[in-house]
Order: sequence, then C-alpha cells, then structure tokens
Amino acid sequence: MSPLVKTWSREWTKKIDVNKKYEECVQTLNSLQSNEQILEKIQQARDKMHLYTLKVIHVSGTKGKGSTCAYCESILRHQGFKTGFYSSPHLVEVRERIRVNGQPLSRDKFVFYFWDVFNKLEATKEQNNGSMPAYFAFLTLMAYYTFLHEETDVAIIEVGIGGQYDYTNMVRTPVVCGVTSLGIDHVSNLGNTIEKIAWHKAGIFKYGVPAYTSPQCPEALKVLYERAKEKECHLQVVPDFNSYHRPGEKFKLGIAGKMQKVNASLALQLTRTWMETQGAIKEETLNGANAEAVKGHVNIEAAKSFPLMQSMIDGLVQCKWLCRNQTIKKNKLTYYLDGAHTLESIQTTHDTTNMNFSMETQLKKCQHIMETWKELSRSNRKNIEIEEVNTEVQNGMTKSGLTADCNLYNLSSGHCQSLDNVDQSKQNDYTASSSSSRGTDSTDDCTQKQLATDFDSFVVKFPCIYDALLWASPGRDQNLKDACNVPAQVHGADHVQILVTGGMHLVGGVLGIVSDDYK
Repeated sequence: MSPLVKTWSREWTKKIDVNKKYEECVQTLNSLQSNEQILEKIQQARDKMHLYTLKVIHVSGTKGKGSTCAYCESILRHQGFKTGFYSSPHLVEVRERIRVNGQPLSRDKFVFYFWDVFNKLEATKEQNNGSMPAYFAFLTLMAYYTFLHEETDVAIIEVGIGGQYDYTNMVRTPVVCGVTSLGIDHVSNLGNTIEKIAWHKAGIFKYGVPAYTSPQCPEALKVLYERAKEKECHLQVVPDFNSYHRPGEKFKLGIAGKMQKVNASLALQLTRTWMETQGAIKEETLNGANAEAVKGHVNIEAAKSFPLMQSMIDGLVQCKWLCRNQTIKKNKLTYYLDGAHTLESIQTTHDTTNMNFSMETQLKKCQHIMETWKELSRSNRKNIEIEEVNTEVQNGMTKSGLTADCNLYNLSSGHCQSLDNVDQSKQNDYTASSSSSRGTDSTDDCTQKQLATDFDSFVVKFPCIYDALLWASPGRDQNLKDACNVPAQVHGADHVQILVTGGMHLVGGVLGIVSDDYK
C-alpha cells in the first residue's frame, strides 16, 4: 500500500471515529429528561465552575434574541476579542448552539467537552438524588464550561424561554443585559399578557448591572422599569439606528429584514457598554447627544447614540445568522427561509419576502408555494392559530399582486416516533432526522378545505419535510434524490419560489436538506 493511500485511510478512519463518537453524544444527550432537582444541581455546578470569571452579555426577549446576540458576537470578534456564543434552538446539528469565534464547536471538541461534563455530573449523581440535568440545562452547563476552558474574552448568552426561571440565568454578575422586542409567546410558561411576559424577560436583570431594551409598548416598558428599579439596575431604551454617526457611505446590515435595525441598535449599546467596562474604549469617545427621558415614560432614559468605529460597522455588515430572512437560489428554484414564530414576526416576514417575490416575478414566470408548520401554535396556541399565520402571509402576497398557488400545510418536523410527546416549552429540543415520516391529524382536513376556499389555492398535506420539498420542487433540487411527478400547480413554471416559515425547527429541517453546506 502506497504512503498516500495509508494517509488517506488513517484520515478517513479518524473521521468515521469522530462522527461515531459525536452520534453517541447526541443519543446520550437526548436521554436527559427534566426533573425537580435541576435548579439545585445547576446552582451547585455554577459555584464549582467559577462562572463569575466569565464576562457575560445576557439577552432575553421574544423576537430578535438570536439576531441581536449574533450582532454582538460579530462586533466583538471584529474588535479582536475571542468570543463565546450560546444560542437555541439549533437548526441542523446540536453543536451549533455552542460557538467559539463565530464557529460551531467541531465534532471532536463537542465530544470532548460533552463527556467531560457528563462524566463529572454522573460521578456526583448519587449525592444529588440520583438525577442528571435535563437536555437544555445540560447544554447550558456545557456551554459555560466550554467558554471557561476555551478562555473566551466574552460569553454572549441567549435566553431559552422567559428569563427569570431560564437555565441560562445562573450567572450572578453579567457585564450587561439586554431585552429585545417583546410579544405574546410561550403563554403556558410565561402568561398570556404582555405584562406577565415582560416580568419574566426582566428576570435576567441583576443588581447594579446596566441594562438596555429595544423600544416596547407602554405596558411592557412599565414592567421592565419596575423590575429594573427593584434590582437598582440602570435601564435605558436604545435609540433609533439611524441616529448613530456612520463615517463614509451607508452600509447594509448582514441580516436582512426591517426589524434588524432595532436589533443592531441594541447590539451596539450592549457591546459598547461591555467594551467600556473592560477598558477597551474610553467613555469620552462616546460623544453622542445627552440622554433624555423616553417619550411616554419620564423615568426611563433614552440611551445615547455614538459614532461607530469601523470594527463595529464591519461586525454589523459581515454578521451572518441563518434562517432569518435567508434566500437560497438554485436553478429554476428559490427558497425563502425565515423562522418567524409569532404573528407579529410573520407580518414582518411577509414584508421582506414579498419584496423579493415581486423582484423575481418581474423577471420570470413564477409559481409561489408557501410552507407553514402545524406545530407553530404549540407553545402559544391560545394566541396564534395556523389559520391566522396563513391569512397574514396570503394577505401580504395579495397586496404585492401575488398569490400562493398552493399551501403545504400540516407539516411534521420529521422527529422520530419516540419523540412525538416532547414538550418543547421545557426546552427539550432534540436532535432528530428531518426525513422520517409521522402520521398526520385527520381533524385538520376541515381547516385545509377552509383555507383552500378562502384563497384561490389549495392545501396539500405531507407527513414530513422531505416529502413536502420533494413535491414542491420536482427535479429542480439535486439535494432531493428521489424522483417525483410534476404537480399541475408548478407545471410550466420557469421558476418556483418556496417560502418556509413558522418556527426554527421547520426551517432548520429544510435548511439541512436543501443547503449544500449540509450535504
């Protein structure tokens, strides 16, 4: 055997071994369930891990948490800091949740840190009622452990659900906290009013730690202020993005969408404060306008805008965050992916997507296909039903002179049979295949017929994501291996446009199938 063949063989064997170990980690992780002793174990682990040494930016909110954190990470990385970033849920692989310097943990590092943390907890399990942390709690511990051992300069932490009782809220002294735009979501956990939700989100505020919030409705802002006052926490509302002084020509944010300017402004305030506390910039360089009271609430200050450093601009421009107004173009086919999961988010999504639809339609004869997800309303069923979401997107398309030729409704996320009863509201966001089938609910037939009647389109039901994509893009996507008869609704189209929205689990499943990066 030649030296070249031997080298190739060793590398291939090593890769197979890493992948096998990684899959073992995922299987073990999926076995971790919730129990009543989690918070006590988290607190004990926190003290042993010396989490006070982490320089944390902690972000809660309903909409824009991930994007805001992504901007923070990119800005500080372009400033030269080593970054750690913990987010949820993942899109395709669980290791995406823990990032160092903007990149998901490699499979071999994930394996190393997973078993290191797991074995340490397992060894002390009998001292703690024989229990192990749940899925999300374990990953949170693992993320903090990873950032400590990787010696990151900053740890950017996105809250899972709520804030007050979220597992990420184990950090006692973050450097700065932020709250993104609030809305109605996860009502079974957080309550069904904006005031109750704001109370939970403000639970990340800590004594004496500065905090910033995106502009909120008066009811939410009042609760945030009261919670900040309890913690002697200086709360400020971020300014309009256009108020920042930007040298040179205007620039385009790295993440598409009209709400991204709000997220970017919050990220700028969070990172500026973080750098100031670390001595990376001097306070006198922040020569924005004097702070003034927020309109409608005299007790809350409006944060100052300031001149943007080039590193800040580079961080905003080069920031990437998948499945947020993401476009994937292929031959005779375009996917539009957005993980919007509340009615307000859907409204924002259709504005951006319809503009892209219209631009493409002017050039080509297009057929429009919309995918939504039955599971969208699981965590906030009392406030949003799938019919509302479909209505919102359809109305937006109509205003733009477009129609959805078909609506792929009632999609399963493709989770395997044993995970059907997983409670996502408790953060058990399991890793699973996007191509396994699952039975559909026949009780939704009347809903589908009503949708088809309300709009000049029809509704098709599929057991899993792969089957839906296979039907919608017959023969146009090389990543979809099986052949499929061309549906009449897309027959003769020069170009097919597919909008996917309704939640991160759905768009993540689609991304894992159609993106060349995940082949």
